[in-house]
Amino acid sequence: MKRRRVLKGSSLHFRLLLFGIAGILLITAIAYVPAICNGFVWDDNVFIIESPIMNSPNALYRYWFTTDSPDYYPLVYTLFWIEYQIWGKNPIPYHIVSIFLHALASVLSWLVLRRLRIPGSWFAALIFAVHPVNVESVAWIFQQRTTMPMVFSLLTILAYLRFVVEGKARWYISALITFTLGLLSKTSVVMMPLVLLGCIWWESGKVQRRDIIRSIPFFVLAIAFGLVTAWVQSHRAIGEEVVRADNYCGRLAGAGWAVWFYLYKALIPSNLCFVYPRWNLDSSSIVSYIPTLAVFMWFWILWRYRRSWGRPLLMGFGYFVVTLLPVLGFLDIYFMRYSLVADHWQYISILGIIALVVGVIASFANRAGYAGKLICAVIGVFVVSLFMVLSWNQEKIYKNEETLWTDTIRKNPACWMAHNNLGRVLADKGKTKEAISHFKAVLHIKPDHVNAHFNIGVLMGEQGNLDVEIAEYRKALKIKPDFADAHNNLAVALYYKGRYAEAWREVELCRKYGGKPDPTFIEALERKMPRSAVPK
Repeated sequence: MKRRRVLKGSSLHFRLLLFGIAGILLITAIAYVPAICNGFVWDDNVFIIESPIMNSPNALYRYWFTTDSPDYYPLVYTLFWIEYQIWGKNPIPYHIVSIFLHALASVLSWLVLRRLRIPGSWFAALIFAVHPVNVESVAWIFQQRTTMPMVFSLLTILAYLRFVVEGKARWYISALITFTLGLLSKTSVVMMPLVLLGCIWWESGKVQRRDIIRSIPFFVLAIAFGLVTAWVQSHRAIGEEVVRADNYCGRLAGAGWAVWFYLYKALIPSNLCFVYPRWNLDSSSIVSYIPTLAVFMWFWILWRYRRSWGRPLLMGFGYFVVTLLPVLGFLDIYFMRYSLVADHWQYISILGIIALVVGVIASFANRAGYAGKLICAVIGVFVVSLFMVLSWNQEKIYKNEETLWTDTIRKNPACWMAHNNLGRVLADKGKTKEAISHFKAVLHIKPDHVNAHFNIGVLMGEQGNLDVEIAEYRKALKIKPDFADAHNNLAVALYYKGRYAEAWREVELCRKYGGKPDPTFIEALERKMPRSAVPK
């Protein structure tokens, strides 16, 4: 008779680890099936498909060693460049890469939470994998610059914690390398040094002097890359545009509102929107500061009870708020022209809340015995299933630009940017009447929007309404006198109206502001009226 082979503990542990990883990968893949066939949207086209840098022969040099790009995230742009060289304008492989990065981040989330001995760590990672808030970071190709640094930040935590246990320099160096790679992908991971100290506190109950000393190189890297990002954002992405006009007090008030907003969406992910309505807080009203005050009071309570029930809450909520700090509005980010919050900004942070909620529930279930575990398992399956359905529906919004902007306007009718972008999409499809209605909606919300006037002028000109076309170009130039394209189009419209002298003046202004009028048009204008005959 054959003896039954007893599975060794280490072998069993390894197989369970593989099953856990496979389960997360499989469910993540199922959760993002609808996203695979989506197209490119918004910044996907601007910074990847149609980018003059991406299409230049020295693209990698420009991404790494110049400030030509509006953001200094050279590693993720290198990834985009590699993808573009291989797949060109086929969106499907890009989406597969995005899903893979998210799945990898979900697996690493489990390994980190498991290493920190968080109850229910596998289920927490699964919730992270299918959470509807994360759809924006995965279904929007350009946000590989959000999922990629998350992968490196989790690798940093794993390497650093192993260094703390084993004391081997190679793990410390590995943590520094992965942290640097994360910063080169996007400085959203800039708060990682504080996270590492938080992990040390969670494991040992205190942070010693040696822990502070070990963290210094991480802080140096974080500060250096943070300053570079701030400079590039200010001088390249934003330039002379005003992102926020509020003072520091207003920003402090807004930060509190943002924290509770993100917490709400993490717990109840309903009515998610690509561009949320932009808040207008009154910094002179004490009411505006109540959310911020509540955040400080909550931290004070948790710190006071940090040795008992407050410990897990302080760790989870602390990680959540600390990693949100770069996007709470103390520094200008270009997207804040449209909204002060965004789903992809809490991609890294949301893991803290998920782990906290799941960990607390799992702890109670373990104490409640078999019945409690069974009830929690049923609830868990329901939550995962519900989140998967919500994620499927959310992914359909990113099918193309028309579906994205239509959904945004439905949820946020005052989003002038969405109206403008949808108008351009409809204009490209020949739906002139609908396009003009959206451009007029832009002007109703934001009367000084130059491009809306310009776009209406173009469409009215195509319909042969030269008088309205000319009027719209003049309105645009009244707002932005150095708008070269408007001067050029106005010159053409005036030509067709027989106003050649005025057309010549607009041609000269177009050239003055860096425009290049069509040589064929110049020849035609010369035949009608030589430049020498234009009155001075």
